[in-house]
Amino acid sequence: MGTLAFSQAFAALALLLARADDPWVMSWFLALGYLTFPARLVAGALLDLWDARRLLLLGALLPAFLFLGMGLLASLPLLLLLAYLALSLSALQLSAWDTLLTRRFAERLEGEMGRLRTYRGVADLLGDLIGPSLLTLAGQKASFVLAAGL
Repeated sequence: MGTLAFSQAFAALALLLARADDPWVMSWFLALGYLTFPARLVAGALLDLWDARRLLLLGALLPAFLFLGMGLLASLPLLLLLAYLALSLSALQLSAWDTLLTRRFAERLEGEMGRLRTYRGVADLLGDLIGPSLLTLAGQKASFVLAAGL
């Protein structure tokens, strides 16, 4: 599960929440990135204690199940909770990627990090295009099931 899946799922979720026309729900959604700050701190500590490859796998697989749940739920507060958990796991995954690249490609770190950032940027753009389009054309279930599969 990579940047494309997260971008696609969160773009679709933003459209879904905007359709609900509830400013409080949308405000909580927009604050999710800031609310994951503690998860980012914990991710750094976990990487010091455990193998980065296992944490990368955990951060990649668990969001798939959360996205499947998001496809089945109609409750906006539960959607937000699953989105928060997925975003927190994303922090773990991104930190694990950076750690693995640093360990593996120390001598070529600048080039490898540049490539990774480019791939993430392209995937982010594609996800932003796919998410709302798929939600509009195929509905909530199809949109989040695709994100789980990516």
